[in-house]
Amino acid sequence: MADHIPPPSRDDVAARWRALIDGNMTREDIHAWAAQWVGNVPISDPMVDTALLYLHGFGLTVGPNPSHPTDRTGDDYLHSDQDIVLAFERWQADCTKYDTDPERFRREKRAAAQAYLERERREKGTG
Repeated sequence: MADHIPPPSRDDVAARWRALIDGNMTREDIHAWAAQWVGNVPISDPMVDTALLYLHGFGLTVGPNPSHPTDRTGDDYLHSDQDIVLAFERWQADCTKYDTDPERFRREKRAAAQAYLERERREKGTG
């Protein structure tokens, strides 16, 4: 399956993301498309890898079986339509930051993740 299909480019994932936002593709279609690569093949561009993870997750529901996308109303989805738009805008901004200085981008993302984990530890009283 994905072994024979080259990973998508940033333009490819952006086009799929826009198609989802515009209503030209369903969440389930996007999930199935992204699933070809998520966890199956190495992706050399970390921004494409990140986009595929987002797209793969937009079909998640909060119903009885949240790990399996189903044909349901938007109210049942874990991520709202607005969440999808905002995630796309953040991803585009992150692509620009990454392209400007990949090492700085990685350092800042790592520091933000560490700060988040520290806040979680403090809130739970385990740190």
